[in-house]
Amino acid sequence: MSEIHKIRIQERPREKINTFGASSLTNYELLQVILGTGCKDQGVVELSMEIIRQFGSIYDLANKSPQQIKKIKGLKDAKAGLLLAAVELGRRIYAGDLRQKTLLNDPLMIYHYCLAQYQNIFKEKIICFYVDFVGNLIFEEEIPSSYEQEATFNGRDICLSAIKCSCYGVILTHNHPSGNASPSKADIAATNSLAAILEVANIRLVDHLIIGQGEYYSFLRCQKIKL
Repeated sequence: MSEIHKIRIQERPREKINTFGASSLTNYELLQVILGTGCKDQGVVELSMEIIRQFGSIYDLANKSPQQIKKIKGLKDAKAGLLLAAVELGRRIYAGDLRQKTLLNDPLMIYHYCLAQYQNIFKEKIICFYVDFVGNLIFEEEIPSSYEQEATFNGRDICLSAIKCSCYGVILTHNHPSGNASPSKADIAATNSLAAILEVANIRLVDHLIIGQGEYYSFLRCQKIKL
């Protein structure tokens, strides 16, 4: 008999969800529901506990690559895929909820808003947010990069998008997979180049945030944008 069947019916994770709601479950129990079953050598309870033990927390799990997740014994493509799908669904729900009531007029607000979109990303990525005079989000888009690992962008393309949506300003964000949010010389040069291009169209570069691991760098706050 598997471990999950040894638990009294009313205490099983699926029954608890139906009776008390998903918020009543521990992290281990949520993992049990997502995984459904264990593997050949261990039941789903033991496997769920091993996942938490290996990664330390649910947050750390959300930041792991498929290859890292599959290093845990018993997590092959199917179960690793279930975990990654659950993480991505949560990320999209979180981002969607923020988008419905988004005011981006402070670096910390911008950081919290875009953070979910940079989780579990192992190469540099660029996202632009186009805002009105108050800082309300009008439109956002991921900017294609010219290189596979390094985030580069065409400032004229960003300016064209800004003109099309009639925004007041642009917020540029990108990540540093190394975890260090400090700007490079190339980051500083690209930021000031974009600010100059936007200024010609009477559009303001509101800020440029670099997202690191548990930290961020704001060009606005550090007064690094030249206008």
